[in-house]
Amino acid sequence: MTAAKACMPLLIVILSFVLLAVSLVSADEPEARRAFKIVPGQAGSVSVSLNTPPVKESTCTFSHQTRGATPEEWELEIRGDPSSGEMFCSVGRASATQTYLMFEGFKLHLGTADLADVIVFDNEGKPLPDDQYEVRGAQVSSVSGWNGQFVGAEIVALLNM
Repeated sequence: MTAAKACMPLLIVILSFVLLAVSLVSADEPEARRAFKIVPGQAGSVSVSLNTPPVKESTCTFSHQTRGATPEEWELEIRGDPSSGEMFCSVGRASATQTYLMFEGFKLHLGTADLADVIVFDNEGKPLPDDQYEVRGAQVSSVSGWNGQFVGAEIVALLNM
C-alpha cells in the first residue's frame, strides 16, 4: 500500500470533522456576505439576506452616493444570533481599512425592527460623531451637510422572538 492510500482514511475523517464544525457554526450563527464595487459618481444600492427568497426581517441594504477617482471593492454582511435574538449588519472595505472615496450620502437599513445599536466609522477607523448621521427606526443614514468621511458601519436590531 502506498503512503497516499494509507493516509486517505485519515484525510476523510479530518475533512468530515471540518465539514461538521462548519455546519455547526453556520447553524448557530447564520450569516451571508456579498461583495460589491462602488463606482465613484454612480449611486448604488446592494442587499444581502439570510433567507431565500429574501424576507424583510432578515435583509440588510446599503445605499450610497460617492465621488472619487477609482472604483473600490466593498462587502456587506448580515448575521444572526438565534440565542440572543440579535441581527447584525455591517458594511466596509473588503480588504482595506481606508477609502479614497468621498461619500455624498449613505444609508444602511436592517430588517423591520428598530435598531438597538449603531456604530459608524470615519476614514481613520474612529467612530463618526453622532451629529454626522441619524438613526430612524431600522436604518442609519448620513445627515445633510455631513463631512463625507465613511469607511464602514455596523448596526444591530433585536428580533421579536
